[in-house]
Amino acid sequence: MIVILPATFVEGDLYIKYRKKVSNDFEVLAIIKLPGDVFSKGDISSYAIILHKTHQRARCSAQIGEAVFENERWKVVFSSNTSIDRMLDGIWVEGIKPIPLIEKEDVETIFRGNISSAYFSTGGEKILHCSSIIENEVWRPSQCFCDGISDRNHKYAQAGDILINRIGKSAGFWSKYHGERKLVSDCIIVVRGKSDLESFLKKYSIHGQLIVPIKGVATKYIAIKDIVDRYFNIKK
Repeated sequence: MIVILPATFVEGDLYIKYRKKVSNDFEVLAIIKLPGDVFSKGDISSYAIILHKTHQRARCSAQIGEAVFENERWKVVFSSNTSIDRMLDGIWVEGIKPIPLIEKEDVETIFRGNISSAYFSTGGEKILHCSSIIENEVWRPSQCFCDGISDRNHKYAQAGDILINRIGKSAGFWSKYHGERKLVSDCIIVVRGKSDLESFLKKYSIHGQLIVPIKGVATKYIAIKDIVDRYFNIKK
């Protein structure tokens, strides 16, 4: 059997227990990294996993390889093997190392914007919204307008906040906000901190994108819980 899995499942420490389960129930014969544009124009990191069902504990190591296009044809180049013991421990490839969590004392608040697209208009109050604007691996929110909002519990972003794109093909991309106080749409997550969160997140991002599970099929999205579990020690 061949399955296609996102890189977060194969590499991320959050999925170790699931990889252990797979390794105990199947022989993992090969782990093949696929090109980022194999399924779309966007850069989506994924693997092809070749499995064989077994009724015994895994007994063979897995071949680690990469699919490459060479001389006008595709081929898989195998470069190493992962031992049985490492497979059973959930270590399939040398992936992302565990991230030291930022303590809750350094995080003032994390929230999702609460202005939906139903209130968008051609004029009115400025609002920060999701976008696909990425320049030099730095994401930037778009700016829209909203009108007709009667609820006073509006959520705003202010200078120094971290803005995270929550939904769409740029889900997980983020940047530090330097502008004036503005409303935030429900497509953006805001992290307000007391320490240098920008430097911390840069260190533990890949090409400007947070290392968190990307969910959804037709529409990609991320959840606040995944960000908190991965980066911030603020569990209640």
